[in-house]
Amino acid sequence: MRFKTSSLIAGIFTVMVLQSSFATYAQPAQAEDVVYFAAHPMSITLDGNFDDWSGIDYVDVTDGPQTPANPQDGTLSFAVVADDQNLYVSVLVNDANIVAGAHDDRYWEEDSVEIYINATGDLTLTSYTPGVAQINIPAASIGLPLASTLLAGTNWENLGVRALVTATAEGYAVEAAIPLVTDVWNIMPSPDVTLGFQIQLNSATQQDRDVKVSWSVLDKTADVSYENPSVFGQLKFNTSSDSPTPVPAVEFEPLAGSFEVNGSTIIDPQGNEFVAKGVNVSGYNWVWPRKTVDDVDLIVNCWRFNLVRVNSFLFTGQVPYQQYDVNNNLDEIVNTFTQRGIVVVFEGLDRFGSYY
Repeated sequence: MRFKTSSLIAGIFTVMVLQSSFATYAQPAQAEDVVYFAAHPMSITLDGNFDDWSGIDYVDVTDGPQTPANPQDGTLSFAVVADDQNLYVSVLVNDANIVAGAHDDRYWEEDSVEIYINATGDLTLTSYTPGVAQINIPAASIGLPLASTLLAGTNWENLGVRALVTATAEGYAVEAAIPLVTDVWNIMPSPDVTLGFQIQLNSATQQDRDVKVSWSVLDKTADVSYENPSVFGQLKFNTSSDSPTPVPAVEFEPLAGSFEVNGSTIIDPQGNEFVAKGVNVSGYNWVWPRKTVDDVDLIVNCWRFNLVRVNSFLFTGQVPYQQYDVNNNLDEIVNTFTQRGIVVVFEGLDRFGSYY
């Protein structure tokens, strides 16, 4: 039997990581959400008292491109339900110092809530088209009657959105109704329908925006939802429950010990069968410049893999492609992924060529 040199090296690396890394397993923090399930059918009256939201689960949003230093100043909780006519969104904002009406109609520079919807059916769109909308609801509307609420954003003008903004002890709150049938979309609130969906908060602690939090795990750092709908999360309709629920967080029990092999079955340290579900990522001297640890949330929470194979070249100048050192800190990769319950396997390659 002939083996490639790189395969033998990969096997050695694999044993080293499996035996040394799993002692660092820990219960991960609550996973950021990618999918939200909205209860249907459920109707809401836009009256500012939120009584009809009683019993509906809210999702907290506390981080994003500009995470607040104080969680009581620049965070939000939201919930979504629907009937056959409207999508209803409730947003409760923690805001210790409301800055409103200081930037003309540039509401994104001050305190405001942004709701994003992609109803085109193509969740891979990377630019706005009809059927994709950003709806900005500013704190400048606090106290205004329903018919006078200020709105801004992109592609919102012909949607017929209604919203009411009220002051609260913690800051302010928004109730919005977004029609399901408009000139640009016809949304059927059924379990087989998936919308692109995102919630963000702009907040200014003093004058100009210095806080921005984002629900979708796909746009926690780049802040590109306003131009790229592919980073939205997803909204689905739950017709079997009156309570919307986020996708359950990925959870792992703390592990100690070693993996074993019994025949053709891999046994994890808890004695359970381990079935690898993973993806290749870039490692030492690899040929892609993207930083691997930046994708840990996607790998854990969105794709829900349990293993990554770190592709690495042992040498430089031995392959016909440009190589990068952005992922040469292998300890960082191991620590980042194993702390989230992900098995790390190293694939060590020397050069391209024939069998040796």
